Formats: sequence, structure tokens, C-alpha cells
Amino acid sequence: MKYFKPGLTIIKATNLFMICMVVAMSFSACKRITVEANTNPQGYADSEVVGNWKITEVLSDRLYDWDGNGTKEKDVYATYDECEKNMLYQFIHDKTGVYQINCNTTKNGTWQILNTLYLVWIPEGSAVNNEKISNMTSNYFYTTRTVHISLGDTYVVTSKWERQ
Repeated sequence: MKYFKPGLTIIKATNLFMICMVVAMSFSACKRITVEANTNPQGYADSEVVGNWKITEVLSDRLYDWDGNGTKEKDVYATYDECEKNMLYQFIHDKTGVYQINCNTTKNGTWQILNTLYLVWIPEGSAVNNEKISNMTSNYFYTTRTVHISLGDTYVVTSKWERQ
């Protein structure tokens, strides 16, 4: 044979064998991955909370006299005066914060996202605020917390926070 080169057939066979092995291993390593849709909370990141926020809505799950005027209401926010409606909360990237506690008091503090679902913020010298995040976009988020009133009554209060 005029065109036969010794060893060329062995090299082609080896190359063909290697290509077949790579292809076979590729297909055998494939694993079908399925994603199941669910309504479980997926969690939130610190970066989503960083910024300046104002609470613009506060609702109770049950009627209670939130302002002590003798009338029971669910809309807690409606009982706030104008100053209380303009209080700002600043969550800084280094987990510190500046919180307007009332119309005359602003406090520094700390904050964190706990277990990707809870906003925990602590003004210096004040109680821990632990609120479950229930819905979040880039412009607002909702939190819920349980409020214990005297005589053992508990209420679930939902707040809407809007980015400023």
C-alpha cells in the first residue's frame, strides 16, 4: 500500500477511543436536576436592608385601643401623630444603625438579618426588636412581630417599611 504509514492506524484508533470515552463519560455524568416550585420563604440578604427606611403602615391582627382614647382600632399607624409618621431608620452596611425612637430621640445601634428571615435591630440601651420579614421588594418590605399586652393578650402587628 502506497499511502499506508506505519503507526497511523493505531494513533487514529487511540484518538477515536479517547473521543468515545469522553462522550460516554459526559452522558453518564449527567444528572437531571429538577426545581420544585414552592411557597416556602426563601430568605433575605443584608444588602437588601441596607439604606434609609420609614414605616408607613402599621396594622394589628385584632382590635385594640392602641392610643388609649377608648376606641379600639386595627390601624395602629392612624394613631401616630405627624412626627411619629416621619421617623427614619438607617441600616448601615457594617451592621450599625441610626434609629429615630420617638420625636425627640435618635439612637445608634446594631442590626442583623437572622436566619435569612428576621430583621433584628437594637438601639443602644433599648430593647431588642425582632421582626419577621414577610415580603420584600427594592422599594419596600413588610415585617410582623408579636406584641404582648398586659393580661397576657398577644397581637400580631404588621409594619410596612418604605425606602427613602
